[in-house]
Amino acid sequence: MNFGIFRKYQKPLLWATVIFSVLIFATFSGLGDLERLISGDDPDALGRFVIPSTGEQVDISVTDFRLTQVALNRLPFTRGQRLEEDDVWQHLMFVEEARAAGLAVSDAELGETVQFVTQLVAQNAEGPTGYHELQVYRQFSFASPRQFEEALRDYLLALKWRNLKLRATTLPPADDVYLRWRTDNELFDFDAMVFADIPIEEIEDPGDDALRAYFDEMAEATRNARFKSPAQQDIAYAWLPLDTDLAVLPAEILAEIAEPDDNQIRSRYFQSLTEFTQEALQKELSDEERAGFATEVKIQEAASDLTAAINELPDEERTKERFAELSEAYGFAYADPEGLLEPEAIDALEGMTESAHTFMTRTTPGNATAVTPFRNATSAAVAFVEERIDEKPLAFEEAREQILEAWKTEQADRYATEFREELTARTKALPEVAEVIESILEVARTTVEQRIAESTEELTDEQKENMRTAAIDAEQFTIDARVTQDEHKVWDEVVAEFLDKPGVERRRFDDVSKGYANNPDEADEEGGFDRWLKMNRALTSLGIDGISTRLRHQPSSSSVVVRVADRSFPDKGAMFSDAEGMTLARQTMLGQSRESAAAAFDIEQMKSDYKLEVIDRDEGGQG
Repeated sequence: MNFGIFRKYQKPLLWATVIFSVLIFATFSGLGDLERLISGDDPDALGRFVIPSTGEQVDISVTDFRLTQVALNRLPFTRGQRLEEDDVWQHLMFVEEARAAGLAVSDAELGETVQFVTQLVAQNAEGPTGYHELQVYRQFSFASPRQFEEALRDYLLALKWRNLKLRATTLPPADDVYLRWRTDNELFDFDAMVFADIPIEEIEDPGDDALRAYFDEMAEATRNARFKSPAQQDIAYAWLPLDTDLAVLPAEILAEIAEPDDNQIRSRYFQSLTEFTQEALQKELSDEERAGFATEVKIQEAASDLTAAINELPDEERTKERFAELSEAYGFAYADPEGLLEPEAIDALEGMTESAHTFMTRTTPGNATAVTPFRNATSAAVAFVEERIDEKPLAFEEAREQILEAWKTEQADRYATEFREELTARTKALPEVAEVIESILEVARTTVEQRIAESTEELTDEQKENMRTAAIDAEQFTIDARVTQDEHKVWDEVVAEFLDKPGVERRRFDDVSKGYANNPDEADEEGGFDRWLKMNRALTSLGIDGISTRLRHQPSSSSVVVRVADRSFPDKGAMFSDAEGMTLARQTMLGQSRESAAAAFDIEQMKSDYKLEVIDRDEGGQG
């Protein structure tokens, strides 16, 4: 190159190079913006949404979005909440919706809020408490009072619109309340067959053959669980009353027991409760009570230490004699009941507690266990198990008396069982029902025979019979459901046959409200049969002519089978005399309406309702 020419045109060439570089940078860095310009988009736009009430589109720039995000994170009501971008979009939607609805925050409202914030800040400030003197906006990192007030005004505007939407959910009118109230207070007429238990002493022994058949028909697991000899244990034990003066304990043993903390004291208090009511569980203990429970905790700890002392000895030294020596050394009373004891006998021993025998169930002979005092227990105890005979299932001859007692117990309410079985049998015998049942079974039989014929395996006769039985059993639910539909057709004739049996009566309960449980009749004794039956939720789920299963009322030793004779709704006038029920129905409806309104504020729902579109931008703000 001719350097003379270069020197002559040096400056113009350098300027041309600079201009060219700028143009290249601007061209490539602005391609995304150029595309958005061509498409009509604002290069600085971050997103847009449509106000549902007006259909107006609102464009939000990157700058406005970021300024709003910063302001929200600095405001005294939202700072520290780590607001996400979705929270900012929601705030912007609220503000624009409020403006579209003509809402505004007055200077007086803003001034009251600023004064409130000022007072909060002033609590830890010295000197004047005026707004400008304290420079509250600086406390929250705003550049000026005006910037702080503008951010606060938008926040209050969004809050005002949100609250307005929630308050728009007004109390529902009486006609709407009635629709809910009448559902809660639907009336039922019950036709009930009540069966009192047959007195056990009036039930005769059916003889060995009947009892053996009853025994043999039970599943083996059921027989073994019901008819067994109880476990027996040969034990020695030591105990110490919970109200004992701690001075009874040897000094060296007492010194090893730490002072109970609050959790241990509360735990011992809970062990002593006979009723776990909310009031009892939350009770604050007095100093005297805490001292008493602390003593009891220490006595329990002494029992645990005694248990450990015997169990840590070599096997050959773990004997009743050695246990007696250690019990005396610990200041505990000692006893060695004679022979093998059954559970009831162990629980009844002096110094033992409720179900004390359960603490020894897993204790192997030659070991001791501490017996934790519960409820009304007055002592802490330690039991040493020398020998145990575990419970075992009994043969028929050994268990005959137990089997007879179980059989008689089941026979006590046999009329109720027979009544329900007779209803089912009579219904199945109805021509229209029998025809349907037979068609169901025929389909099942045809299907299973086809499966057997198409089987690729060589099936034995036993396997085929098992398949046939399984196919029929699988249809029982369908058959039972079909039978249930028509049981009311034979109700009256079966009722007539059972009314002459002892302890059987037919009773009528009319106009039983579905909401009876919320407002029971004072004339119905609490825990009595009438109140129990009227509060039974299973009955209010039945349709007209629906018949219940056999229900058992243990306190009166009776059973009942109920048919719903009628269902009806009380008239609207009854609602106004039931102020409590009407209020409950109205509050329920209002709560549901508010839940529905609040659900509309879900951000994902709002994104859909407002047709939010967020522009995907690369890092550095480029498209």
